[in-house]
Amino acid sequence: MARKRPTAVVPRITVQSVEAELKKTEYSKALSLAARLVESEPSDSHLACYTRTLTLCVDGYLRQGKVKSATETIRLAELFAQSHASQRPAVAATLARCGEFDKALGLADVPATRMHIADLCMRRNRADGAPTELKADFAIVQAAFRDYEAGRDDMVRDALGKLGLTSSFLSWKLLLRGLQAYAVNDISRAIENWQRLPADGLAAQLAAPLRCRIDPDFRRSLPANRATEFDRATENVFSGGLAGELREIQTHTGRDQDLTPIWKPVASLLPKLRAVQPSCVPRLASALYHLIVRQGRPADLESYRRQFPSPHDDPKFDRLRALACESTGEDDFAVEYWIAYEQWLATTPAGWPPDLLARARAIVLQRIGRLIEDLNIADQAPAELRRAMAKMLGEPLEPSNFGNPDDYYRKSLVLAPDRSEAACLLFDRMMRSQRWAAAERVATDFLAQQPDELDLLERLMDALREQGRSVERLAIAKRAAAVNPMDAEIEHELIQAYLATARWYLFQGDTDSCERILVEAGPMREVRNPAAFGSLRAILARCRKQPAEAEVLESQLLERPGLGPAAALYLSVLGQLARLKPAQRKPAEQRLRNTLANAQPTASEALGLLTAIAEMDFERMDFRGRATLDKKILAMVERSVNSDANESEFEFVLRTLMNRKNHKTVSTMAARLATRFPKSPVFPLFELQASVLKSPGRRPTGTMLGKLSLARRLAEACDRPDRSEILDAIKKIQAALDPFGGRFLFGGPFGRDPYDGDDD
Repeated sequence: MARKRPTAVVPRITVQSVEAELKKTEYSKALSLAARLVESEPSDSHLACYTRTLTLCVDGYLRQGKVKSATETIRLAELFAQSHASQRPAVAATLARCGEFDKALGLADVPATRMHIADLCMRRNRADGAPTELKADFAIVQAAFRDYEAGRDDMVRDALGKLGLTSSFLSWKLLLRGLQAYAVNDISRAIENWQRLPADGLAAQLAAPLRCRIDPDFRRSLPANRATEFDRATENVFSGGLAGELREIQTHTGRDQDLTPIWKPVASLLPKLRAVQPSCVPRLASALYHLIVRQGRPADLESYRRQFPSPHDDPKFDRLRALACESTGEDDFAVEYWIAYEQWLATTPAGWPPDLLARARAIVLQRIGRLIEDLNIADQAPAELRRAMAKMLGEPLEPSNFGNPDDYYRKSLVLAPDRSEAACLLFDRMMRSQRWAAAERVATDFLAQQPDELDLLERLMDALREQGRSVERLAIAKRAAAVNPMDAEIEHELIQAYLATARWYLFQGDTDSCERILVEAGPMREVRNPAAFGSLRAILARCRKQPAEAEVLESQLLERPGLGPAAALYLSVLGQLARLKPAQRKPAEQRLRNTLANAQPTASEALGLLTAIAEMDFERMDFRGRATLDKKILAMVERSVNSDANESEFEFVLRTLMNRKNHKTVSTMAARLATRFPKSPVFPLFELQASVLKSPGRRPTGTMLGKLSLARRLAEACDRPDRSEILDAIKKIQAALDPFGGRFLFGGPFGRDPYDGDDD
């Protein structure tokens, strides 16, 4: 009897078997197996396997030059995508990489498809057939790469800034930013940019060899053979034995590095670099030029001159020396070199367009003026700082002998009349020396050419306020508000200008003009400061012999919750300045006396009075009994520390006191509040600031340093929204706790810089 033959066992098809055929580049077999896998079980993983197989087969056929097979596989992918919607984005990406842009977008018009279209445009170096909206971004990226190759890094940054987050060329923007960072040895920023690259994009493939050198995590994620390939690729980029020498140079380019060891490898590298990559020599020269500015010494300049020709825009290295001196704080030498550089520019060197040359000279002259101002700090500093400096140094600083900064600013304005910086600097100098008319001429002359220049408009507003010229101040405030109606600070200045102008007319006896200004200000602006505007309306009614209306307005103000104390103060002061009869001022003055005598005032009442008196300070309002009133208000504010207000209300109170320079009151209140709110870092900080300001120039004591340490510990432990801002302020205080570093103590959220603006 014949034996039966055993049945042949058909091997089971799996995703791994498809991968094995792909690895052997048996693309036809791989496609067949993947198709049978889908037929047997059309699961999501099997559909994705078939799509991936199609993509890899197309790429493989194209690498082998089998265009016909690649075309047939593309058509197969199109048919597959028509019947499987979930696979359309992946198939669309394949079509985009093959140049079938319209078909790709027809299947799936998604960002990934457009990214692959952008990649192919970059690979081809042309955007033929790409959607119209991609061509503009393509031109931007092409220009950015040309600028990068030419060493124009500023122009690269400007070009890349035009590409938004939704651009199809975003990956190329990240690639180029990473290359810029890599070129200056900023490894963390290079990794940060390259980590954001889509893994399947061409930009990520181009960045991968360099990223493999600097990103350990990325290198560990690669197969060992792939990492080796990347190493070989990077070595090929730096062929001719240059890679090692360039890396050696790169190791000396970090911050605070000594440049002395860099010149020997530079001398060895240059002949090879000129032979292999001559276009890189100017870039290396530019990099070393700026390295000398940041971390070089005089000997490094001589080494540079032996290796490279002089830059065409700085043939005598005056600009380099000036920048280097500025970085080391040698401003007197920096001025000398800047003057020499400006004199060279004045000879109209070849290659400079006239407009650019004039602007360059204007910028240099402006810089010279600012440096001379810094050198003349003995003349420019407030009196309290000059006394502290004299005490520390034993003698006051002598002014420099480089001339008057005003002359440099004026020359700068002549050369570049459209640049506001020099005009602002000249205006500020004249204001500090109280040359009102000269400062006003500078502003009006510039505004005649540039009427919408906000910096000058705001400065002119302040100057007119200082002189009490309210009507002209209001006119300038209106101009500023018209230029930028959304600016909150300008809106506040406009409200103050309306208020000051209305008061000025009232005190002059022109009640009709006062009424006109109040009507023009409008009800919305009066809402911003109801106590000030409401009190002014009540006093206006008194002056116009309308006692019934005045009594109604006064009653509404005095009885309004939270507004009574401030309204009483305004009514009392405005009544005195408007020369009302004592009987007419009596109700408001009695209410003010009761408020000031209150044994348990609230923090909101104290803040209302402080805000009102601070506004009067700002407007330079002087009246009889001012000093006595100030003392009573401060005593009442100190008593408010016993009220049940919360932490933020007391912070506002102390901040207002700091701005008024009531340091003694701040110190007293902050010490008590620090005990009441032991977890708050703000009150020890206020106490420290007040202690320093009460005795400027005094060396820090152990108590001060203890308070600083306490504030830091509390800030690190708190969860306030402004925690990082407080910590930054504490760090600056810790680094600058001396008479000359004092300006860091008073900025930020804890008060105005007392050396910024008013000195009186």
